Amino acid sequence: MTASAKPEPFPIEFVDECDSTNRVLIDRVRSGGVSPVLLVARRQTAGKGRLGRTWDAPAGSAFTGSWLVPMRENGWVEHPWLLSIGVALAVGDVLVELGLEHCFHLKWPNDIMTTSNTKLCGILAEFVSAPTSGATAVVVGAGLNLIRPQHVDGVLAERGAWVNELLSDDQPDDRLLLESVAIRLNDHVRFWLIGNGPEQAISEYRKRCSTIGQHVRVEQIEVTWDGIATDVSSDGSLMVTDSTGLARKVTAADVVHVRPAPNRNDIKNDIKNDLTNDMKEQP
Repeated sequence: MTASAKPEPFPIEFVDECDSTNRVLIDRVRSGGVSPVLLVARRQTAGKGRLGRTWDAPAGSAFTGSWLVPMRENGWVEHPWLLSIGVALAVGDVLVELGLEHCFHLKWPNDIMTTSNTKLCGILAEFVSAPTSGATAVVVGAGLNLIRPQHVDGVLAERGAWVNELLSDDQPDDRLLLESVAIRLNDHVRFWLIGNGPEQAISEYRKRCSTIGQHVRVEQIEVTWDGIATDVSSDGSLMVTDSTGLARKVTAADVVHVRPAPNRNDIKNDIKNDLTNDMKEQP
């Protein structure tokens, strides 16, 4: 392939219904199938999220799809967990194409949120290997809410958002919107996961990540603590300076935006002010 040649996109497979596109592709890899593909379900009954969470996406309400990315001879092989960042960038690109550039932000580690902090999209990457061949792959799933269903229950009713609620045009046809988003999204994933490498993705993600500069609450399994998010490291971890001034690396956690820092370009002053206020409040 010449330097100017455009890499081929992932082949797309559509299915009417499945429990989880991630689960289907993980089983495929374990059975020896490691060819790259995008699997899209028109309805997903048990989508996989962080910390074992699941959700039901009624037919036509969401893009629910997963990419099978073989790791052999792949530029991302040393950084497989960064693939979710590449997919997040691709989702952002599609939302910009839909005219929603001022309606969303990328929240570390794997969410796309509206400006009112309701959730448009979640992303989950899972590493998997084939027991017989030893081949390895990463399955990256994304659930992007497209058209709000008539009935929404639970947390999704309070915290969910849908693309059609943000569009100024008439109500789109659900099937056409799903297929259009799948094709557009697949094209942008090709750009980030095939046309570029992890270094380029991290560099761009730093520019777009709204968590950098935020006062955040880090919720881990055994402890919860506050700090100022200062950067995303080269391996995709979130760098947070806690109330003692210690810079800490967060690789896995739920991160809540407590409030924005007044000036993203002056993070050091934000940390200093927060530490001073914390000391004043101590007895």
